[in-house]
Amino acid sequence: MSVWIPDISKYSGPRYKAIAAAMADAIRHGDLPVGMRLPTHRHLADALGVTVGTVTRAYAEAERLGLVEGRVGKGTFVSPPRHATNRFAIHDVDDDVVDLSLNLPPRFDLAEPFRRSADALAQDPQAFAQLMAYHPEAGLSEQRQVLARWAHTHLLAEADAARMVLTAGGQHAIDMALRAVLRAGDVLLTEQLTYPGVLASATQQELVVRPVLMDEEGLCPEALESACRQYAPRALYCTPTLQNPTTATMSLARREAIIDVCRRHQVMIIEDQVNGPLADQAPLPLQALHPEGVILVGSVSKVLSGALRTGFVIAPERWVPLLGDAVRASCWMASPLTAAIACDWIQNGFADELLQGHRELMREAASQAHAHLEGYDLRTAPCAMHAWLTLPEPLRAEQFVAEAARQGVLIKSAGTFAVGQGAVPQGIRLALSGAPEPERLARGLEVLKGLLEHRSPLRRYAVF
Repeated sequence: MSVWIPDISKYSGPRYKAIAAAMADAIRHGDLPVGMRLPTHRHLADALGVTVGTVTRAYAEAERLGLVEGRVGKGTFVSPPRHATNRFAIHDVDDDVVDLSLNLPPRFDLAEPFRRSADALAQDPQAFAQLMAYHPEAGLSEQRQVLARWAHTHLLAEADAARMVLTAGGQHAIDMALRAVLRAGDVLLTEQLTYPGVLASATQQELVVRPVLMDEEGLCPEALESACRQYAPRALYCTPTLQNPTTATMSLARREAIIDVCRRHQVMIIEDQVNGPLADQAPLPLQALHPEGVILVGSVSKVLSGALRTGFVIAPERWVPLLGDAVRASCWMASPLTAAIACDWIQNGFADELLQGHRELMREAASQAHAHLEGYDLRTAPCAMHAWLTLPEPLRAEQFVAEAARQGVLIKSAGTFAVGQGAVPQGIRLALSGAPEPERLARGLEVLKGLLEHRSPLRRYAVF
């Protein structure tokens, strides 16, 4: 197969964008099949008469658009077609790669606790048979009571089991809340940088997502007021505690201001508290401050085990039937079997032990990140799974991510979390939980430190 050399003369704008656009057209027309290896940066630069930096930036732009993927030590290849909602998907990575791209819980040895809980469940054949049967979509009452106590203890939520619907994890909880409250074409407001999972659900449901400006605390009340006046939104999705990706936590005064705006404009709030249990201290959730105007989504999967797939939605009474309808239409019910394991861990105290271990690991990881990246604008929060790094000039986030990947470290740029077409900050999210082993994390941080300290290879990316 011949080497792909595009004709960029018919494309306007910066040359790196022209190369990326030509690549998109070639993929669409079948000239670049899935899996094809692209020319090296030097080869394509020489062929087109541009700098290597221009090609590097073009490849990074194509990777951001999901057209190609870089493989450490192997080159850049055309990716399989993927939807915009795929920007937070889990992929297999080589063992020598330090993956700081996804907020996944640390891997503790859970075999023995699981065995004890499973054995205990199997000791009562009648109760076990009940777990293996179909149940109403809201979930078993006794399991909702246990999880309601958990939510009250670790989130300070106004948790009533009668107003709780169980879900198959936090992502499912978000999706169910959106389906209950909004319809295709409705406007959903989010932070200008937000969890990609909500964007995935909003895209599939054909919602119109509009960003709201943020500051160091998260959502700006003045910007929210303006967005409500301009867009007449149906709902607001936000993360007031350990915001993803910035780690921001709203003060009590800020939370009250956000509620005031939404109350006046009759905007339902969908509050994401999936990471909330990790916070050492946080103000009351929005749901506790305004129970009739907030739907809270939570999960134990993120802090206990992803395989448990046990989440929940706490909602005003009038929304509970609609949430039940959404669950029944999507999967009939969350698994009572995995919920039983989660509830057993909560009741026997193991969940609290695991949560504390998780917090300690994340506290140590944050300390390690500050030690390696001292002097740079790194933002962490006690026990948060991630950190936020603002890049110094002249570095640009997409190129920084691409270069880190070439050196075996996976991270996410602000563009992964960006809503709309506005300016995106030059920031990076580091998922510290992705490499909880100190030696592995140190190796990844040293690569990033090297890129920050020796910026000359990246400097040319900013001057086109």
